[in-house]
Amino acid sequence: MTENLIKFSPFQSLVDGSFWHVLARKKLDEYKLNEGPYTIYGNFEHLYNIGSANRFMIGMESYEKSRFIHPNIFKIKGKLLVLNTCEDFNNRNKVEFLNSFGSQKILENIKNGRYLKHPHKICQFSLLTYADLKKFNFFYWFAFPAPRFPVNPELKGEIEFLDQAAFQNEVDQFFELFDKLQDQHHNMFFTVFLEQNGLKLNHFSHFDIENKDCILGFCDPSIDPKYPGWPLRNILFAICSTLIPPNEKRTIRVLCYRNHFSDSVRQTKTSSILTLELTGIDLQTADIKFVGWEKYRNQDLPRCAKMASSMNPLKLAENAVDLNLKLMKWRLIPDLDLEKISSTKCLLFGVGTLGCHVARQLLAWNVNNITLVDNSTVSYSNPVRQTLYKYEDSVKKVNKAEQAEKSLKEIYPHANVKGYTLSVPMPGHPLSQWENNISQVEEDCLKIFNLVADHDVIFLLLDTREARWLPTLFGYIHAKLVINAALGFDTYLVMRHGVAPQPGISPSNQYTKSSASGDVSSKIDKQKPNYIPGDELGCYFCTDVVGPSNSTRDRSMDQQCTVTRPGVSMIAAALAVELMVSILQHKDGNKAAVEANRDNYDFVSCLGATPHQIRGYMSCFNSVIPFHRASIHCTACSQKVLDCYKAEGFEFLLKVFNDPDYLEEVAGLKELQSSIDFDCVTALTDSDDDFSK
Repeated sequence: MTENLIKFSPFQSLVDGSFWHVLARKKLDEYKLNEGPYTIYGNFEHLYNIGSANRFMIGMESYEKSRFIHPNIFKIKGKLLVLNTCEDFNNRNKVEFLNSFGSQKILENIKNGRYLKHPHKICQFSLLTYADLKKFNFFYWFAFPAPRFPVNPELKGEIEFLDQAAFQNEVDQFFELFDKLQDQHHNMFFTVFLEQNGLKLNHFSHFDIENKDCILGFCDPSIDPKYPGWPLRNILFAICSTLIPPNEKRTIRVLCYRNHFSDSVRQTKTSSILTLELTGIDLQTADIKFVGWEKYRNQDLPRCAKMASSMNPLKLAENAVDLNLKLMKWRLIPDLDLEKISSTKCLLFGVGTLGCHVARQLLAWNVNNITLVDNSTVSYSNPVRQTLYKYEDSVKKVNKAEQAEKSLKEIYPHANVKGYTLSVPMPGHPLSQWENNISQVEEDCLKIFNLVADHDVIFLLLDTREARWLPTLFGYIHAKLVINAALGFDTYLVMRHGVAPQPGISPSNQYTKSSASGDVSSKIDKQKPNYIPGDELGCYFCTDVVGPSNSTRDRSMDQQCTVTRPGVSMIAAALAVELMVSILQHKDGNKAAVEANRDNYDFVSCLGATPHQIRGYMSCFNSVIPFHRASIHCTACSQKVLDCYKAEGFEFLLKVFNDPDYLEEVAGLKELQSSIDFDCVTALTDSDDDFSK
């Protein structure tokens, strides 16, 4: 008896690598922590091909329902589950899962009779997956749910082939009618009627189990002469459940049509006709269970697609950098705009201790456009503190900017990094001390001017206070976000400059313009005394009462070098980059306001506060976040200074470089100093020992 029981040839899944690439992107950007199920589509080919028998295929196109219909390809709808942990994938009850899926997707369509008009609805699949995006390993298991028969179908008589069948003389007519029917309906199931004047093919809904001249047609993906393909199993179960009374028997014939071509001619010897005895099923009383998990190496095991080796190493690096950032959006910060961060162009003045750390932090945030400016070479003391250099670089005395560019590209080849060996002219450093002539200095100033214009965020990470003046001036000329970081022995300062409301306009103009009384305080909002809009904040030089000058003159070596506790630079660099990112995420961007009350930040970004300054003290492991308005007498951002540069250009800069007192006169500091009662002044200095480096 058992030798007459019909068996069904299972599908063999084939997953194109593109499917996993798309899944990796969707998991990070769309699915996140949602496991699904998500609708996908697979297909099998209705062609007699020994190399692709019973192949069920999915690829990158499986995520969308294609309108294109190929005459030899049949699509099957499925559900994709993307589990979040490997433990869940391994421990999920597979029997329970399959029974639940089969009951909902297969059994329900049988009970309500929908399968008669839409037989494809009872041929569905499920794909259970876990994506290890760190290693690009994808664990997966296909299921093609099929209900168990209470009484299995039996094969009656011998298997006939198409050229031996009752309509062997109408084979050519069958081929012609089959092609026309597929053009109209394109379904894997159909009916064949043997009539006196020939054959008639129709949609499956016309199947009549009581008509002995009606044959059930099936586009069979199997090439086994004895075992038809897996989809036939579900349609036979449906027939037993709805068209045959419970426990009664009916005999039907099934045409397992295999589309076989040889020398461009259709063949008949591979397609077979089976005579089957079916037994009616009572769905009200039967306890229906499902089978259908795909076997791997003849065992009930999942598979693993290891995709790292098939991916371009640069793409792997890009995806890996994105991974940690995109995971933030899953649960912690759904509103994080990573595109705004990665597209930001950053210009770093100084690639020493601070510059190396800032550059590394920018890479960690996937900032892809970084430009470095420095004029020094790597010394022997640098590599242990400056993370982009090695001992060999100090032996060769390579230029810092060029070596930093090379090191960053070695760390992350996808990054667009450019290094410039370029000197930054400084106030109080007469040009007679420069090795280059005036035309070279003018060329350097023009390069710096254009670099600032071409970038979105400017980081000032230079050794001396006066070296920050020229980039600060140009930052206001171009209305760019400027972030300053400076170090003392055990202290640090990180601050953002107030952004010019318009290119070439001072932030101090925001609260001093159009006043009939001339009273500066009258323009400040009295209702918000501890609140300053972002376009009114001061810069690094706003609190100075003297102009920047040569801070290295008459200094011993410990005063000229950056002598600082090693960890201070890392803290300051991290805070500088985090401040930039927080500002980029703020709804007001560069003009984000500050307020004294930290608990009253109703205007914070999704990452939190956007302070004006962060001053840290390692001696007591403490920090404060002061803020101040732009000064109308600032030597870098006051309107008088900006107007002088706009009017005179490089001639103005020459005066500043050669005469340390000139800026004080232009900004009005000389006049301010003459009004000071020095009997009330404890100390007055042209440097800030805590934050001069």
